[in-house]
Amino acid sequence: MIREMDAYDLADGAIMEARRLAEEAGCGWVRYHVADLEAQEFPAGHYDAVFAHSSVHHVERLESLFATVRRALHPGGIFHLNEYVGPTRFQWTDAQLQLINDYLDSIPERLRQTPNGRKPPVKRPTIEQMVAMDPTEAVRSAEIREVLLQHFTIAEDRPCGGTLLHMGLAEIAQNFSTADPEAVAYLHHFFDLEDTMMANGTIGSDFTVITAIRD
Repeated sequence: MIREMDAYDLADGAIMEARRLAEEAGCGWVRYHVADLEAQEFPAGHYDAVFAHSSVHHVERLESLFATVRRALHPGGIFHLNEYVGPTRFQWTDAQLQLINDYLDSIPERLRQTPNGRKPPVKRPTIEQMVAMDPTEAVRSAEIREVLLQHFTIAEDRPCGGTLLHMGLAEIAQNFSTADPEAVAYLHHFFDLEDTMMANGTIGSDFTVITAIRD
């Protein structure tokens, strides 16, 4: 049973909305804080578990954050991450881009339409473009596992793909209606392609769920 929880987010607006929803749901045991994970400290030895959901890949000072989380946990405490761990700054691999774009070329035009027109081929952004868009996006994502192992024991690592689907279906996922058998068939073909390419080592998994233990 959860007795208390601290929740952190950098955005004031997100925290305000979370507080409102928690009050409506009667979750008074959740305390919300506006905080920057690049510099945030947590009470030492205070938590049984820490959960990070799609947040750590925005942190540059991974060593500092993971050391802080380790100090905040009881011995045997759990650090659970649901994260993007793919190429840093979205520097997609050649194999990844080729597979995505070959798939896009294979589907009917009606499935390739975005709200603003035809989905163009997926390209590798430049570092400058990534920094201009969001200087924190995937800033050291490819190093998350490596740095985590310096501070924790990984009990379970469940890769969940997304290497092709993440960018291949961006802006067009809404076209694949379950009421459209042809669209569903093309979608399942994409799922199967990603699974096969991951299994044979052509691509890795850009997303994973990790359960780590504080020794």
